[in-house]
Amino acid sequence: MLRRGRHLLASLLALAALPAGASPRVAGRVQGAAEPLVVFAEADRLLVDDGGRRAPLAAPPGLHVAAAVRLGAGWLVAGARPTAGGSELWLARESGELAAPPAVAPMRLDPQPLMAGDRLLGLAWLEGESRRQLAVRFAPWGGDRFGAASVVVPPGAGSQLALSGARLDDGRILLVWAGYDGVDDEIWATWGDGARWTAPVRVGGDNRVPDITPDVVASGDGALVAWSRYDGSEYRLAVSRFDDETFSPPRWVAAPGSMEPTFERGDAGLALLYRDARQASWALAELTGAGAPGRTARLRAPTRERPAVRWTERGPTWTLGAGSAATAWD
Repeated sequence: MLRRGRHLLASLLALAALPAGASPRVAGRVQGAAEPLVVFAEADRLLVDDGGRRAPLAAPPGLHVAAAVRLGAGWLVAGARPTAGGSELWLARESGELAAPPAVAPMRLDPQPLMAGDRLLGLAWLEGESRRQLAVRFAPWGGDRFGAASVVVPPGAGSQLALSGARLDDGRILLVWAGYDGVDDEIWATWGDGARWTAPVRVGGDNRVPDITPDVVASGDGALVAWSRYDGSEYRLAVSRFDDETFSPPRWVAAPGSMEPTFERGDAGLALLYRDARQASWALAELTGAGAPGRTARLRAPTRERPAVRWTERGPTWTLGAGSAATAWD
């Protein structure tokens, strides 16, 4: 109890160091072996923080940042901006905006750059006539521009949202998303080489409860997929491992009330960042290669604003708004 009390006090003190509603806010981040790349959003621009050096980047109004990646010696920020009839992809490097693949429909969301290290392979995104009629599309990168786009998965029985992707060690690309199957939302996946893709399969099996907000990360010779599944009373995080062409049965990795997972990779390994609604906090759980949770650290924060996080053997350091704070493992 004394140890947990100390950690609770540390979390409360950390929260006091993070100003509520601070500007700029964290809009995107990528974790790697070097300093993390963090994208902050202000009223009319982005600030791309690369190892403490903040570069301003003009951004369109209403931009939603979907991803930030290291690209060669620089970086690439990908997002979607609202338009009069829907939304459009927006891509920018440190040198300025990058032309997105041509549009074929008015609604375009969730651009996901697919990387091999710091080399761009292509871009996956969602596109369609409305949010309930989105296809998964992909365009390869040709070195200076995107090649012809193709349909990976056509529109389904209803909405297809929350696209995420990763390149596996064997060179294949694995894409996951949440899609309505006529009864409820399921987590779906397809994989391929950029030109040929498998038929979509359910990651967590068929059920009658909603499965939402997936994220995927390469891990060893496979990958891990995390998402929130309704357990009958609350949403709760589940993880499945992908090996070759099969997904393991999902396992619960956090308590009820856990949601909005993202994988975070750093010098200390792989971890899962998620929102704990019951405790009004953000939690970071270390993961094994099979996706089993280990030590967990928490930051009490009333805001749903997502933090950026780094961690060491002693615990994580959280960046939220204009401040940062350190907490210990539970």
